[in-house]
Amino acid sequence: MQELIKINKNSIGAKEVNSINARDLWQKLEIKQEFASWIKKQIISLGLKENTDFIRFDIKVKGDNKGYGNKTLIEYALILDISKHIALASRTDKGREIRNYFIEVEKQGNMPKALSLAELLEENTKVIKQLDEKVVHLETKIQNDKPKIVFANSVSQSYSSILIGQFAKAISKDGFSIGQNRLFTWLRENGYLCQNGANYNQPKQKYIDNKYFEIIERTVNSPDGNTRLTMTTKVTGKGQVALADKILASGVGLRLVV
Repeated sequence: MQELIKINKNSIGAKEVNSINARDLWQKLEIKQEFASWIKKQIISLGLKENTDFIRFDIKVKGDNKGYGNKTLIEYALILDISKHIALASRTDKGREIRNYFIEVEKQGNMPKALSLAELLEENTKVIKQLDEKVVHLETKIQNDKPKIVFANSVSQSYSSILIGQFAKAISKDGFSIGQNRLFTWLRENGYLCQNGANYNQPKQKYIDNKYFEIIERTVNSPDGNTRLTMTTKVTGKGQVALADKILASGVGLRLVV
């Protein structure tokens, strides 16, 4: 049977009992509440007694080589019967799965050998390290997604058509930067604007039809009495929203360190 959650054997009081690392159980149950608050709630609501239903111990977690991030965490080992009760009380499919796993392991008599406190601390350090790595991953993801969020907020509020240069400024915020010329180049290279000929830098017809762009035509009267037709390309609100993610994902802009 594949191991679902590690079962340890520890000395609680004068007895050797099967136990579960509380933080490991909390993680496997996918509890949203902070661990420290969650375990205190379990102890109080169930009336658990230290050195009978659980043991408490400290574990030191090292930070960087300068000592930054060093911390001491209070950890708990719960006896197996209490762990079964908590798993079932979670009222989730995961909780029932974990409780059934505990029962099946007991039936098979596949109980672990006794662990020393040092071994328990080592196991717990591994769990904490995994959690810390997840936190770092999430923090990195948040930082990477920040320009994208700003991007979306900028364009989602724009319902009117704007010049390409204005669009470049609108999306160059909070760690992301793209200039007008760079944006024109990207639009040409990715097939949105014509690359040569009389229609250079003008949108291709299919993107006008899709309402990504619009062409503003104006007649200009020169002092010499001649008239000429000017055409200005603008990005519509729909086009801004559609192009925003693609521009960010392409890596064409600069990510600024702030």
